[in-house]
Amino acid sequence: MTIKNKTLKLLLLLFVLVSIENPSLKAIDMNNQFAIYPAGVPNDNNKNIPDTEVYQDNRIWKVTIPTLFPYPIKDQNTPAPAVLICPGGGYARLAIDKEGLAVAEWLNSIGISAFILKYRLATDDPNQGFHFPAQLNDAKRAMRTIRANAGEYNIDPNRIGILGFSAGGHLASTLCTHFDDGDKTATDPIETASCKPDFAMLIYAHISIATPDNRPSYIQKVLGENYDPDLIDDFSNEKHVTKDTPPTFLVHADDDKTVNPSHSIIYYQALKEQNIPAELHIFKNGGHGFGLGVNGGPVTQWPKLAQLWLLQQNIIE
Repeated sequence: MTIKNKTLKLLLLLFVLVSIENPSLKAIDMNNQFAIYPAGVPNDNNKNIPDTEVYQDNRIWKVTIPTLFPYPIKDQNTPAPAVLICPGGGYARLAIDKEGLAVAEWLNSIGISAFILKYRLATDDPNQGFHFPAQLNDAKRAMRTIRANAGEYNIDPNRIGILGFSAGGHLASTLCTHFDDGDKTATDPIETASCKPDFAMLIYAHISIATPDNRPSYIQKVLGENYDPDLIDDFSNEKHVTKDTPPTFLVHADDDKTVNPSHSIIYYQALKEQNIPAELHIFKNGGHGFGLGVNGGPVTQWPKLAQLWLLQQNIIE
């Protein structure tokens, strides 16, 4: 075999291995989604942006109609646990493939049904788009939808968790600290279901908007331009951990320049003050936005550590 042929075969082998180990190379099926507000999306006192959703470069912008992408476990005899996935993107975009599809496939591989949330977004113009509580309401509605339809998807309604990355981690931790049991008088059966997650996994999560490292532009994306200052504390989630906050697994990289690892640390400390089962891993390297860690380095270990934690919490068998 010539050196040229050997090189070509080696390159082909490397491509195949990367394709197998890096599921983010696969694009999400945009036809595999359904609206969580079939009767119409509530306005939530925000200024709508035109219905010009953009899916490009494995990211989604300008979401006005929140949806769920279902990835249930198939052909399982007993009800499976489930996870609601909240991709990150600074509330201006969603990393729907790297922090959505790839994660759903990983969860499926360890016996967990997955649902990716495409939640409403802001834009770079603080006068446009959706701000809180719109995203929180989307997460609440998504969790209620999964729990209310647990029988259809063969899901255990008492083992439904949430997993969020970056800003999606802020959204996930917000739901973990701002949940309710549902409106038992509602005529919509989905609204009667609890939106409380049974467990949480927060990956390089942006927990607080009260800490000094928050940029004004980021706070405006979360709360809008002329926000009530009291909302900063309302949605800084380390301030709202109680004894009812769900068990949580946290991951961060020490060299994260986008979201300081102190966000995960203060949330972990708040959990421990309430005696909530929690586990925190801070890796030396990894930066921000490493997803499942498929690009290498110590952060590649976090999915294995999360799987072990899920076993210890009796979420998976």
